Amino acid sequence: MGAGLAGMKLYWLKFKGSANEKYRRTRPKAPNFESPELMAVDAASVLIITDASLRKLERLWGKPLDLRRFRANLVVSLDETAWNETDWTDRCLSVGSAVLKIDTICERCSMITIDPDTIERDPSLLKIVNQELALQFGWYASVIQPGEVRTGDKLYFV
Repeated sequence: MGAGLAGMKLYWLKFKGSANEKYRRTRPKAPNFESPELMAVDAASVLIITDASLRKLERLWGKPLDLRRFRANLVVSLDETAWNETDWTDRCLSVGSAVLKIDTICERCSMITIDPDTIERDPSLLKIVNQELALQFGWYASVIQPGEVRTGDKLYFV
């Protein structure tokens, strides 16, 4: 097992069939052409964001953010000084008994402009993400080793 990441643990988890599935209010996309069992994904089977990035984006936008806007499967609790998440590409991450490979950064689309409770759009969020973050927010990852993942699990680079 690799070295533990100080201040880094799983904060929120969403997979198909979870209790959070009820929040999906848009029609799912057609199946992923490479993996037909995947629905509503753009590039990989797992999308990861951090609460540190969410807090940073809230400060930039000047409004509270609902993490559901980003359709992440995993939200990692990360002390802002604990780890630089800009260099995660091509690294493997162990969480619970699963191992994920960080494939690429997620380029955001207009889906983040939709309020998950009201379904109203606010394009100012995408504008901020474009201006301040070059549309990049979150990480796509592939499953290298399937396993059980639970809220509160610590994460390790392996």
